Amino acid sequence: MSRDAIVRDFSLRILRHQPLAYADAAARDFLYGFSPVRGAGPEKYSPAYLQFHTYTRPDRQAYASIAALGYLAPAVRPGLAAFLTDYGRWFYLPGPVFAAGLVLGLGGLVVSQLRRGTVKDRRIRDAGLLFTASAVLVLIPPAAFATFDWRYQLPQLSLIPVAAVLGVAAIGRRPA
Repeated sequence: MSRDAIVRDFSLRILRHQPLAYADAAARDFLYGFSPVRGAGPEKYSPAYLQFHTYTRPDRQAYASIAALGYLAPAVRPGLAAFLTDYGRWFYLPGPVFAAGLVLGLGGLVVSQLRRGTVKDRRIRDAGLLFTASAVLVLIPPAAFATFDWRYQLPQLSLIPVAAVLGVAAIGRRPA
């Protein structure tokens, strides 16, 4: 058997014999993206590799491979690196803010479905459905098929705020 076939066989055995444990692990990964802390995740992998630094570690083997391809070795731009390092350390939206935005998006969908109002109401509902469903659906595959990683949470930055605004618009509209 190939390595991929062995991994696939092992994964399918886990799904057959421990479906609740698998569902629990996937749910924990999904919900951790909405936690108030930016930690190592349920699997305890360090997110340090995602942080910007003001330095690069020398790696002669990597530099040789890069040079063989005709490119220059990586270089740090100190001013930009310092800005990105500080920005990532101090400015971020905690998970509960995204969770609240998702709840607003879902609330807007419920309210607009109950009202069944004008064409504009339906357009707001449809746009809200698009962004809210996308925000949820884009987060499910990584939770189900990979270990938790903050990079999989990036769609939240653009989808959930729009879903929240559309939810507020739907909730705040007067019934026709």
